[in-house]
This record gives sequence, C-alpha cells and structure tokens, in this order.
Amino acid sequence: MSEGRSSHFILGRLPLSLMLAGVLALVLAVALGTVEIKRFLVAWQGGWTFAVSLSIGALFVLLFASLTGSTWIVAVRRVGESLSMLFPLWAVLAIPILLSAPALYPWADTERAAHDPVLVQRLAFMNLPFFSLRGLAYLGVFFGLALLLRRSSLAGRPTIDRMRFLAGPGMVAFALCATFAAFDWVMSLAGTWYSTIFGIYFFVGAATGALGLWLFLTALLERRGLWGVPVGVEHRHDLAKYLYTLTLFWAHVAFLQFLLIWYAKLPEETFYYAVRSRYGWEWVTGALMVGHLLLPIFLFMGRRAKRSLALGGFFGLWMLLMHALDVWWMTAPSNFPMRRLGAVEILCFLGFGLLAVGGVLRLLGRSPLVPDQDPRLEASLKLRSEP
Repeated sequence: MSEGRSSHFILGRLPLSLMLAGVLALVLAVALGTVEIKRFLVAWQGGWTFAVSLSIGALFVLLFASLTGSTWIVAVRRVGESLSMLFPLWAVLAIPILLSAPALYPWADTERAAHDPVLVQRLAFMNLPFFSLRGLAYLGVFFGLALLLRRSSLAGRPTIDRMRFLAGPGMVAFALCATFAAFDWVMSLAGTWYSTIFGIYFFVGAATGALGLWLFLTALLERRGLWGVPVGVEHRHDLAKYLYTLTLFWAHVAFLQFLLIWYAKLPEETFYYAVRSRYGWEWVTGALMVGHLLLPIFLFMGRRAKRSLALGGFFGLWMLLMHALDVWWMTAPSNFPMRRLGAVEILCFLGFGLLAVGGVLRLLGRSPLVPDQDPRLEASLKLRSEP
C-alpha cells in the first residue's frame, strides 16, 4: 500500500469505521442491557470513565510538557492533543449516567441516603444538581485547557511562550478538577468509602492509559510511513520510558493507598479492599498486580524492548488494556460485589475505546501530523534518547 493510499485509509476511512463500530457496540450493549438494566448502567459508567480518563491523562502529559518546556514531545504531540480534544463527546455520552444516577450512586438515592447517617451529612455537597454542575465544570476546564494547548500548537511561535506561562496555573486547575472528578465520578460509587490519595491514583492511571494509546498510535503511524519526517525510534523510546515510569508510579500509589488503609484498619475504609479480595474479584486484583506491574517490569525494562517498533506498539496496547481493567476494578464492585464479566461489559468498554481511537485518528487527519510552526520542532526531530 502506497503512502498516499495508506494515509487516506488510516486517517480517512478507518476513523469513521472505528467510530461506527464503537456506536454499534454501544447500541448492542443497550439492547442486551434491557434484560438487566443496572448491570448495563454499571458497564456504561465504567466504559465512560475509561474513555474520559484517557483524555484526562493526555491533557496531564501535555500540560506537564508545556510547563517544563520539553522538546522531545513536540514532534508527536498531535496524538495527545487529539485525544485531549474529545471532552465534548464524553460530555454528551455522560447524559445516561446523570439520568440513572440513583441506580449507580448511593447518595443519589434519596430513600437510601435518608437512612444512612454518613450520607445524610454529605447531601449538602453530594446531591444530583450540584454533582451535575461540578461535572460540567470539570469537563469545561479540561476542554478549555486542551483547546488552548491545541491552538498554541497550531499557531506556533506567537503563543508557545505564553502557553508555557499559562501551564503553571493550568496545571493547578487541572489537578483540582481531576482530583474532585475522581472523587465524584468514581470514589462516590462506593457511598461512604473515602481515600485522600484516590485522586492521584486515578489520574496517574489515566496518564498511563493515555500514554499507552499514544505510544500504540505513534507506532502504527510510523509503521504505515505517515509521519513523513524523522519521527521514529527516538520519540517512541521516550514515550515508552515515560509510560514505564508512570507504570511504576501507579504501582507505588496503589500500594501506598492499600498500606495506609490496611494499617489504619477502619471498617469504613477496609470494606473497599474486602470486596475486591473475594467474590471472584481476587482474580482481577491478581491480574492487575501481574499485568499492570510485574510483566511490564520484566518485559519492557530493557532499552531494546522500548526501541523496538513491534514491542513498543505492543507495550502501549497492553498498558491501555490494563488501564481498562483497572477502571473496571475501580467501578464495578461498588455496585456488584459478585464479579460479573460478560457481553455487556465487554461491549461498553470496547465501544468507548473504539470511539476514542476513531476520534483521535479523525482529528489527526484534520491538521498536519507534525507541528511545523513550532520553533522547537527542529530540536525535537534531532532528538537522541538516552538509555
């Protein structure tokens, strides 16, 4: 396949096909979900959380790179920019979650909350109108930051320095919104459970999943010869290094959260892990320990594995799948103590994942793959990655 035909397929027909397949998967999940409504709603909320977390993770990486003035990311930043621009889509697909909130969130069920002394005390903050308003504000801040980064990248020199200045307060706004979004959208599924470190756990995992997709798509575009400039092994190597580092950091935060809860031994905290260590969830917990930490440590620690086109692409795809498993582990047990994995769960996560990949490829086809107006591009293209 020639480069022109390959480009037309990867950035033209394929995105529409993937997004159509994603919509079809979600429609099929809706059809199957009519048999067991709550199971479908839990799967939809998990799939949505997985998708929106990818955009949050990409935005975090872009903000961090702008704040530090990194040049390595310039040549491949279009992938992350496209992923971070999908917040309007996720906002629309959050509507079913808001409409079914009483079935998902204990505090949204007024009858149940009225008989729980802890939830009663939280209703001033955890109520559906305020919850919806906060969620809209989070998505608005995320999209506003993503839009500023995107426009600065397209404009080139006039706004690059300004965005580096704005990245400081932008990172503060992002950290606050990501933390409270994790509390609202995921942690409150468990009702009275709380963890002060959960916000960090959520957006570090989100960054891991986003970099996994970023690395996979970068390898795919290189394999198809679509970059057209010296974007290749050095840039993939850096993406793989940062993904590997974030994987270790994710494991550190996960263990620290578990250790603090285990040491305190407070019943209102320990039940979160008690559920996830039995009823079939212990296999998912074990799979995360092995697949999200041990296998990456042993398989992708070496320089050769990170620089390999095939292994690098596989590493990215594997960590994307592990992040999906992590999101399912965070969300589903709060409503279903007994592990359930079937067509509805797979279709929801697959549907949202296909929409994310298709959306990224679609946006990549609407602008130059390489930000040729960026004054740092030459330095980025001359990148030589250290071990």
